[in-house]
Amino acid sequence: MAQRQSAIAEIAGIRAGDLLFFYMRFDLDFLGVFEATTGSYFDTSDLFTGATHVRANLPFRVGFKQKVNYPSPVNMNDIWAARDQGLIWTIQQSRGDAVARHACSGLIRTDVRSITRMFEERNITDAPIAPPPPLPTNTQPLPIDLTTYGAGRVHYEAAVEALLLEDLADGYHKQILGTYDDFLAFAPTSERMEMDVLLLKYNSNDDVIWFHVLELKQDSFTIRQLQRLIEYESWLIRVPARGNKRAVYPTALAYEFDSEVREFVRRRQDYGEKPIRLIAYKLSGTPPPRLDLQEIAP
Repeated sequence: MAQRQSAIAEIAGIRAGDLLFFYMRFDLDFLGVFEATTGSYFDTSDLFTGATHVRANLPFRVGFKQKVNYPSPVNMNDIWAARDQGLIWTIQQSRGDAVARHACSGLIRTDVRSITRMFEERNITDAPIAPPPPLPTNTQPLPIDLTTYGAGRVHYEAAVEALLLEDLADGYHKQILGTYDDFLAFAPTSERMEMDVLLLKYNSNDDVIWFHVLELKQDSFTIRQLQRLIEYESWLIRVPARGNKRAVYPTALAYEFDSEVREFVRRRQDYGEKPIRLIAYKLSGTPPPRLDLQEIAP
């Protein structure tokens, strides 16, 4: 069940209009550019009559259409080379909790721009766009596990992440999380770690103004999670923010926080360091299911 919730969280933040790329693992080809025509949804029916691959085994789906038909794909080795050169940093080779062989991870706008340019460099002309497939008709909400214990405490961490990503995709929580323009789940670092959620604010050129990193915990936030959050903060300052401490904000989001965590956060503020925000969640009691967030004092 935990793996199933993790797979749901991978696609929970997709909405119609998002750009999509596809990686063909055996051919090492990167295909693009596609556009989501629906948000993420749940559907156990065959993709079409007689389908043998996309059936009940792959029920977490999103509708999409071809936006630009580039006849020549981009080889993944070129993308890895661009990452080594520091031109791209949010691309991932694999994720751990995908059901079957699908996986989904996000890209920041500058990386989308770099990859799109690679397609343009590889293709002098575009090919005709394939007719859009019919919109799915048997869609249901993603089966996020809403099991709770205590007063609104969610059972699975991946379920908290999925709920938060759905909220962010619908533009919620800007009063408390900032006026973000974009967000990524499972954002990678060059140290082979993944940030739970990364919020981004862009300027008019799609350059990042600030990064807001969230470390999530469905129950009690411990000093171990706090250490990880500080590692993410440090990496963001060193690498994508290029040493600009002003542009990086760390936040712990959990049901509750250990006394050791609160004490560390208080002392850090006493030393004049940028505050680590503590935000407590509860599952809202009114449908549709959403998270109620509240910043608390350490």
